[in-house]
Order: sequence, then structure tokens, then C-alpha cells
Amino acid sequence: MNVKRLSRSLACVSVVLMPAAALATPILANGGFPAPGGTTYTGSGSPIAAGGRDWSYSGFDPSAYSNLYYAIGDYPSDWSPAGPSLSMDGAYEVLSYNPGLSNLAAGVAVWTGTTTLPTSNAGQVPVSTEFVLHVTDTSNNPLALTSASSLGLDSSLGAVLQVQGAFNANWSFMAKATGGGSYVDAQDFYNNSGYQTNPNIQMQSGVGGAFYYDAVAAVPEPRSATLLLGGMLGVGLVVRRRSRSQT
Repeated sequence: MNVKRLSRSLACVSVVLMPAAALATPILANGGFPAPGGTTYTGSGSPIAAGGRDWSYSGFDPSAYSNLYYAIGDYPSDWSPAGPSLSMDGAYEVLSYNPGLSNLAAGVAVWTGTTTLPTSNAGQVPVSTEFVLHVTDTSNNPLALTSASSLGLDSSLGAVLQVQGAFNANWSFMAKATGGGSYVDAQDFYNNSGYQTNPNIQMQSGVGGAFYYDAVAAVPEPRSATLLLGGMLGVGLVVRRRSRSQT
């Protein structure tokens, strides 16, 4: 009877010594950019113009993290995960991630919003806005995105790319009159929509990429590991000695 009780207590000790590891939330890189260990990048184009802005990212150092994630937000002062911004009325208007229009498997994430275009020939024109992120590898093959909330990140980030190496990203702001028409690049809509805009109020946009990462797992110190092993062996010796005394 005593031997059985000691066996149960040893099993309990084993559970206490080996707790389940909790998943840590990815950490924002210092200032959001570059990634830990550095990032090489080039860019061309404008996110509000036809074709958007193209970025190429490379030069990552996998020894500086265990996992790396690329996210879209804005830098109104510091990094903000709330989303990119686009306004035509002088206000700061943030777009929200739209999972229904996004296609994560195809590397496409979409944010949507609204603004107002002040005109002298049509009054205050409601405008629907859109920001599209498209990520590919260096051969222009789509790279799948991951839901930010599934990683414990702010849900307003929408979707992120788990970085495996060099990749490309395209940023595009689009706009159309609410209730009709098709999306065109935001600059073309603002300049060539047939509306006479107020020259004292300019279109404003803001977007930026940032990196989140999982830190490199710490390696247990040899002394700590030795003490733990010695403690477990000691418990085993006590059980065996007591088991003999009971037979």
C-alpha cells in the first residue's frame, strides 16, 4: 500500500517539473523596422498611383529570431497596428482589415474605409477607400498570409506574412465614389474623377511595414540541468529504498 502511494506522489512530482510551455506573443521589432539582425530593402513607385509601390526585402538573419513576421500598419508618429490611412478631407481616417475581401492563401490582404471629397461642383462626395497588400516570393509566386489573431497579435493587423526568406510586397491605395463605379488608384480618382476639388484640402495617405518576431529560445544552463537531474534521481532512490523496506 505504501509503495503505491509513493509511486503516485512521484508521478505528481514529474508533472510539476515538466509544465506545458505557453506560447509567447510575437514581439514588435524596435521601432517596427528593420527586422532583428537587419534588413536589406529597395522600393519604387507610389502607393496612391497606378501600380502601387513595390518593395523588395532580403538580407534577413535567422539567428536573431526563431520566427519573423511582416505586418502592415502606419507610422503617424510611432508604429501603429491600427491599419493604413487615406483621407481626402483633411482628417486622419484609418482603414480596417476586411477578411471577406482578403485571400490569405493567395497572399492578398485588404483594408477598407471611407472618406469625403469636398468639391465645388458636387458638394461633399462620399468616397469608399481600399488598401491592398500583395506578397510574393522573388519569382513572383504568391506567399500565403497568416491571420494575425491566430498568433496572439492585435486583430487590427489583419494578416501577416511569416518570413522564410527574401520576398516582395506591393502596396496600393484605391478609391471610388460610394455606391457606384469601380475602384481606381486613389491619385487618379482624386485628380481625374470630374470633381472640382478644394485646393486648400489635399489627399493624405499613410502606410508602413513592420516586423514582429519570436525571440530565440533560451538554452538551459548546464548547472541548472544537472541540479534538476540530481533532484529527480534522489526522489527515485528514496522510493526504491522505501520499497525494499516494505517487502
